[in-house]
Amino acid sequence: MGMKPNELRDSLKGIVHLVMTPFNDKNEVDVPALKGYLEKQVEMFKGEDVVFLIGGSTAEFYAMTDEEFKVCAKTCVEAVDGKFPTIVGTGRGGTDYTLEVSKFAQDIGADGAMVVNPYYHAPTIDGLYRHYEILGNELDIGIVIYNNPSTSSVWIDPASMVKMSKIPNVVGLKENIGCIKTLYRINKLIDPKDMAVFTGIGHDMYQYASLFGCKGFVSELLHFAPEIGFEIYKSGQEKDFIKMQALCEKVDPFFEMFGKCPSRRPGIPSTSSFMNIGAGTPFYQSIIKTAMDLVGLPGGKVREPMENLTSEEVDEMREILINIGCKVVK
Repeated sequence: MGMKPNELRDSLKGIVHLVMTPFNDKNEVDVPALKGYLEKQVEMFKGEDVVFLIGGSTAEFYAMTDEEFKVCAKTCVEAVDGKFPTIVGTGRGGTDYTLEVSKFAQDIGADGAMVVNPYYHAPTIDGLYRHYEILGNELDIGIVIYNNPSTSSVWIDPASMVKMSKIPNVVGLKENIGCIKTLYRINKLIDPKDMAVFTGIGHDMYQYASLFGCKGFVSELLHFAPEIGFEIYKSGQEKDFIKMQALCEKVDPFFEMFGKCPSRRPGIPSTSSFMNIGAGTPFYQSIIKTAMDLVGLPGGKVREPMENLTSEEVDEMREILINIGCKVVK
């Protein structure tokens, strides 16, 4: 049995850790590798504020069958084993399907369901409210709204989000807006007793959002530079902004690759994006997986039609990680 919704709300702080999905040479989900690397990280993160996010966009949920997704989610929940909060990305294009997947997450013992706004067809704000209201009424675990306009083409405005925060069992918000003024407004309007707000765009937004008490950020840093990730979080909580800025600058060369990789290829059909990576979307997963491989974690390839890095780019990434101070093993 997972946490009660109010317990999850209070636990949504620190770094929301993006669990990746390793695929083997046959392009199958590598369950033993997934289990092994999670158990290693659970041990490594003892005493830190971490939330494990399973089956989200970064984990390539959209490229997996339902059965693969369920195996991954169950493996992750079992590996974390209640030592940290676990939330499973359960958002799908329609309400009924989202509810079905969310009930599965509840049944396997996850602490919460992260639900991206319905995609493909854009609903009205009333339709969005009904979507989360139905989930809130039907589920016993906490719901985290994933307000990501770049994947759903839908964005819930601050005033409407306040209404969403009053829905039973809706306890968290992963906010992917790239405008710090808007994130400030959201934090100011939402009662923290209703909903915990954290930035989904990472440490680069957190370094500003921590000024007004943002509880944490989603990050890939724990895969290759966990010490730096935790120091960024702690320096934000302590309002040591000079230290935090220096740490963010230290890891910035890694994130520069999000722009370099697409710039080297012609004709990426990317729309404008609210996310900081913009046209780097086809590469961000392979960049993270490459870093994992280089530090000894099972990253591997991304599934089609996303892009993998060239051998030259892997070499470039190796040098970046070494310069950051990461323990590169290959």
